[in-house]
Amino acid sequence: MAKRDFLVFDQFLTKSFSEGVYERELRLSPEELTFAKGKFPTATFRKTANRKYKDQREWYHVSLIQPSIGTKDIETRRIKEENIRLKKEIERIKKRHKIEQ
Repeated sequence: MAKRDFLVFDQFLTKSFSEGVYERELRLSPEELTFAKGKFPTATFRKTANRKYKDQREWYHVSLIQPSIGTKDIETRRIKEENIRLKKEIERIKKRHKIEQ
């Protein structure tokens, strides 16, 4: 991509995420994707379709909003998952005891 093209694309990205817009779907070429990741290093880029077009562009859901998962949230989720696992194990033991009696 030529330098002028990068300047135009940079302006497009700036306008795309202005006035309170933090999420968008964009069809990006590999070069544009690399540029956008450099401009917004903390953004998430998720492919929304598995189709590649002739111009090599693909659709991406771009989000500038950071997930709010802190260490406390991760620990809480881990504890909940462990509780579910233990409840299932207790139910299996109860069923096994009933069968043996």
